[in-house]
Amino acid sequence: MNRFKTYLGVFLLGASVLVGCESGPSVADKRAEVMAIHDEVMPKMDDIHKLTKELDSMRESLSASAEGVDSVALGEIADLKTQLKSADDAMMDWMHKFDASKLTGDKATALEYLDSEMVSVQAVKVEMLKAIEDAKAYLAK
Repeated sequence: MNRFKTYLGVFLLGASVLVGCESGPSVADKRAEVMAIHDEVMPKMDDIHKLTKELDSMRESLSASAEGVDSVALGEIADLKTQLKSADDAMMDWMHKFDASKLTGDKATALEYLDSEMVSVQAVKVEMLKAIEDAKAYLAK
């Protein structure tokens, strides 16, 4: 009988521990994943600003050229600058809209919010990397 009580006690303790543990990622872990994407691409804001300046210099050189204005090249430069600005704005908007207060309270709601933020920050990452790649490719011509 004593042995039965011991086994029953161990079983009940183990079952209560398993039931007490929440499955799935924690809010802190999910937040860290979202912020890791942000932290990966945030330093690339410097690249965006540098490339914008390089494109400005190229535009000024083309405008001052004695051979006349290359309107096609000026249009391409304007498009690239617009793409870089859009990527810069996307990151700034994402950062300003991120609402850490939504991470308190209900875990399911917080995780749902973080899932949507993960999609958003990944879209920002894609936009930034594409804008940088396109500008670097143009400047390398």
